Amino acid sequence: MAKIIDICGVKNSGKTTLISKLVEFYSSRGSRVAVIKHDGHDFECDVRGTDTRAFSDSGAYGVACFSGNRMFVHRYGTGETEEQLIAFFPEADIIFFEGLKNSTFNINQQEFPHPL
Repeated sequence: MAKIIDICGVKNSGKTTLISKLVEFYSSRGSRVAVIKHDGHDFECDVRGTDTRAFSDSGAYGVACFSGNRMFVHRYGTGETEEQLIAFFPEADIIFFEGLKNSTFNINQQEFPHPL
């Protein structure tokens, strides 16, 4: 079972920088690390002009693309829970959430007072 840590804060407070440093630290020591980012606004993750984007634009609620080295899954309006998102990374040793302010996985600043 992965260790789950949610790091949240106000915009431009260094969340991404902190998580990137933690990912680099733990990955360099052999841990399999995943990051799940919450975006309070809508975002666009697929590239215009690609086949996967054409499928989405045609009305597919979900599109997956994979190769021998990576995979990409994009789904619309599915409302996954934290647990369902965690299930996407069964091999992970550590999973960082960024920005889930109401998460049960939050770290209190007093518990983690020193930045890397």
